[in-house]
Amino acid sequence: MYTNECLYKDIYTIIEMMDNEMKSKISNKFINFLLENQDINFEGTINKNIPIKEQDLRIEIKLMLSQMYIDYFCEEEKKKEILEIEKKNIENFYSKDIFKKSYSEAVNLKQTNLEGIKIEESNVNNGLSMIEYKENIFIKIINIIKQFFRK
Repeated sequence: MYTNECLYKDIYTIIEMMDNEMKSKISNKFINFLLENQDINFEGTINKNIPIKEQDLRIEIKLMLSQMYIDYFCEEEKKKEILEIEKKNIENFYSKDIFKKSYSEAVNLKQTNLEGIKIEESNVNNGLSMIEYKENIFIKIINIIKQFFRK
């Protein structure tokens, strides 16, 4: 299993492969963190004899390297541009994810039929489902009686 500790080992190996000018741009605190938290028993997936560009890197490594690029190697203007693009991508991802989550919760509610609420699905032209909530008749009667006594 590829854990964070394995990732730290691979990232440290990549840093070791960098020239001194690049290494000097990386904070010592970050390098010490990698050293202290890496899995010393992990062999690593990085081959020091092959240039990084030619290796098939795991997605975790690519993500960490892209963050290192932003934090340590990138000029301020380029950093702002990249962060703005990332922000838009994250917003798009979460807006889709939230939709999926709320839909799946509604489906789970339909299956459990909690508190006398009945959920019915109706198809909409664009392929999405619309969820309609209907109260059970007994719950409806109880709510009417409660409202009568509140007045």
